[in-house]
Amino acid sequence: MTLSRIEQRYIAENPGSQRLATRAREVTPGGVSQISRDFQPFAPFYARASGTRKWTVDGQEMVDFCMGHGSLMFGHNHPEILAAIQAQLALGTHFAGPSEPEVQLAELVCELIPSAERVRFTGTGSEAVNLALRIARAATGRDVHVRFEGHYHGWHDQELCALKPPYTALASHGLPRAASDGRVILPPGDLAALERTLTERDDIACVMLEPAGGMHGTVPTTKAWVAGVRELTRRHNVLLIFDEMVTGFRLAPGGYQGLEGIVPDLTTLGKTLFGGLPGSAVAGRADLMDQMKAGAPTFVGHFGTWNAFPVACAAGVASLRLLRDGRVQQQINAYGARLRGALNEVIARTGAAARVFGAGSHVHFCLKPWPFGDTDEVPVGRHAELSGDPRLARLLRLALFSEGLDFDFANNISAVHGDAELERAISGFERAVTHMLEEQLLAR
Repeated sequence: MTLSRIEQRYIAENPGSQRLATRAREVTPGGVSQISRDFQPFAPFYARASGTRKWTVDGQEMVDFCMGHGSLMFGHNHPEILAAIQAQLALGTHFAGPSEPEVQLAELVCELIPSAERVRFTGTGSEAVNLALRIARAATGRDVHVRFEGHYHGWHDQELCALKPPYTALASHGLPRAASDGRVILPPGDLAALERTLTERDDIACVMLEPAGGMHGTVPTTKAWVAGVRELTRRHNVLLIFDEMVTGFRLAPGGYQGLEGIVPDLTTLGKTLFGGLPGSAVAGRADLMDQMKAGAPTFVGHFGTWNAFPVACAAGVASLRLLRDGRVQQQINAYGARLRGALNEVIARTGAAARVFGAGSHVHFCLKPWPFGDTDEVPVGRHAELSGDPRLARLLRLALFSEGLDFDFANNISAVHGDAELERAISGFERAVTHMLEEQLLAR
């Protein structure tokens, strides 16, 4: 297959990454440790990072808009978070028992998240979702949960499904058939469908959703719909779980529920929670969470060697203290709007068939003629119309990378992005789009 000039340039500029990718493919599946990093012709490999910048093994300086898949609210190696990590490292990394940083972090979560009366820390976001579902099943004595098309809740057996159109297609082989018996998948935004389900079935333990929209907001919701879900679950004595892995502490200090005043029974949290280190949590009503106490009548078993890892908890305490007054969230949300507007001006100027969209601190690309008229918002229920040619997305990312910009499928503003990064993004994006158009890509 003939390579485009964009691909040829990327290969020529990144020989060190290509060598490492070749080695990695001999010892890891696809040369990466999760599928979203499996990038063709090969993934870029990084050597170091600081602030908004990261450097590849080939010495190329990148402005980072991925920000650790959304976990780095303060960029790379923020001095206060780094100092907290280093201080805890000197004291110890694993005590096989509780430590003060986990108490401090749990106190901050309970202070900031409206639904949090108790907190239990887990190792990953997928673990937190799995635990929240177990808590709900134990409390209700029912086995089935409701979830929504396009909302992402991790990769474990029950939740790796319905991520993109067609929503009935398998997201992976190796999933047990029985996993589908424990869930009902509904279209987001359709309260009537949810009401029918809750009325007709007596086996629903809980309803789970990403309240601000699935996939970093690319599957939009409305406050009215989320409030309707809350009302229906209360009426039918069904628990409500908010998956706030993305929005928790990022959208506002109290996440979506703190901003909109709609409080679930249980909440899953991660990413920003641990200041860029691994970890996640389930928070919620005391009566539900206390099922994990020894001797509870409906005891919920939960284990994990790396739960409440002291170093990550120390980083989380430093991060949440910086986030608790809400000024950072206001700053990054405003910056996100500025960046989206500026990049759309480039698109208008060049005549490319594309649109930049998103909400708050998220930035997404639609690489096709925008199907929604004059609004930059995606209407509820029409998110499937965003699907485009994955080859265009890959080539745009390569073109942006060669301009020193790391944009991914989900882009996240941090508190350390400023005017210099905005200017780099605008000029680099215009050059990348121009290269795409020169190769007859993105043309109207």
